[in-house]
Amino acid sequence: MNVGVIMPSWLGDVCMATPALTMLRSQRTDAHLIAFAHSNTSALLDKHPSIDAIHTLPSKRIIPMARVLRSAKLDEVWLLPGSFRSAAAPWLARVKRRIGYRRDGRGVLLTDGVTQLDRSQCVSTVQWYAHLVQQITGIDATNTPPMRVIVTDEDRSQAGDVLAAAGDRFAVLVPGANRVDKRWPAERFGAVAAAIHASHGLVPVIVGAPSEGDVAAAVMKAARDTPIINAVAMGTSVSALKAIIGAAAVVVTNDTGPRHLALSLAIPSVALFGPTDQRWTAMHVVHERRLVAEPFLPEARVADHCKTTCRIDRIPVSDVVRAVADLLA
Repeated sequence: MNVGVIMPSWLGDVCMATPALTMLRSQRTDAHLIAFAHSNTSALLDKHPSIDAIHTLPSKRIIPMARVLRSAKLDEVWLLPGSFRSAAAPWLARVKRRIGYRRDGRGVLLTDGVTQLDRSQCVSTVQWYAHLVQQITGIDATNTPPMRVIVTDEDRSQAGDVLAAAGDRFAVLVPGANRVDKRWPAERFGAVAAAIHASHGLVPVIVGAPSEGDVAAAVMKAARDTPIINAVAMGTSVSALKAIIGAAAVVVTNDTGPRHLALSLAIPSVALFGPTDQRWTAMHVVHERRLVAEPFLPEARVADHCKTTCRIDRIPVSDVVRAVADLLA
């Protein structure tokens, strides 16, 4: 039986969907499991043990997506994204069984529609994907499997220049994010870079999207004489990013995709949260320290709705430096 899984679009969400893949594989042991991912995230799934094949979606348009799905001759498809588009494509492709959350008016396009978890309060995205698999297969999602990403030889080859320049011990800094209010100030990342190089001998390596070159430059300027490798300027791919983070001694990151990648690779990480509630992406692992702008926010309040109280610049440099030291120890 050919089973397809349409993966989310965002880098971090693909990582957070990997436990659902592991759960699905445990229930579809004899199936040929195909992951459908966009070109900018498909490298995250290379060599994942739950997947037999990866097909790249040509675009986010419905008809081209439907053509790719139809060519795979699927018996069933799981829709991890919650969009109308992700349900319309397999419906047009005439996939016999179409499984996903009923939302955004797409319930009529599904053969197996699942009522989604109540997201009026914070629900971990990992649990959100796992709940879909649980509702159809009956597998217990209370203790979800860990997120998992595999670093391949090809990844290391693509990151060769950065890894060679960084040496044996380096720290990765992720000063960017898809929203400005999620970015801890660049000058503070620069201060952390200088501190951990002076105290621990770690070479700071800045990673990020190609559009975040100005942020990386600001971090380098703030770090002054500290030797820093600007991987953003070197044009690293997602494949290279896997290898760079996978070889790091520690990662200091905003709430953005590389944070989830570091957790998937079990790399010690310090994650910084401003006006995005850490419970949306909570993963309880011993190798992460989560620093929030307002640690005393009442549990009933959501940080996303408290943008002034939860300004990310309320996190001091000293707390980040201390968290790095604790993880390295």
